[in-house]
Amino acid sequence: MSKNTILIVDDEVINRTILKESFEGAFSILEAGNGHEAIEILKSKSGDIGAVLLDLLMPGSDGFEVLKFMEYCGLDKEIPVIVITSDDSEGIKKRLSEYRISDVLNKPFLPMVISRRTKNLIRIYEDKRKDLEKLSSEIEQLKKENAELKEKIKGYEKTLKKIEKNFI
Repeated sequence: MSKNTILIVDDEVINRTILKESFEGAFSILEAGNGHEAIEILKSKSGDIGAVLLDLLMPGSDGFEVLKFMEYCGLDKEIPVIVITSDDSEGIKKRLSEYRISDVLNKPFLPMVISRRTKNLIRIYEDKRKDLEKLSSEIEQLKKENAELKEKIKGYEKTLKKIEKNFI
């Protein structure tokens, strides 16, 4: 299942527009002007979202609220998050280190760089999903084979007991 939607979360319309244009034609775009809107979108559309481009500093619910929500729901393991922020202070870096994020880019940003990094992250997460599905399938196959082997062992043990009785 390919996730072909990018969620852009930024309170600045111009930033959302620039980012949206960077992905035109390649991905569907969902936009949120604050953390609350982003959370509502994630609640209903997380299965389609391949990446989140997240501004941190927004009025009302900020990017950290989105990160908390994603962590709480386990979405931070399934969807890469690229934080885009103008604040590169040590305090922000420390707070960000508490969350599972894939990349941090500072404003002003180059749309080409964000586009390339986002596409690479989506591909990496897609490969990870495929690998996990394959591994899960292989595990199920091994469980089935293990159960069959256990049944064979039980049969061999019964046969061995019969043979032992005949010799005693």
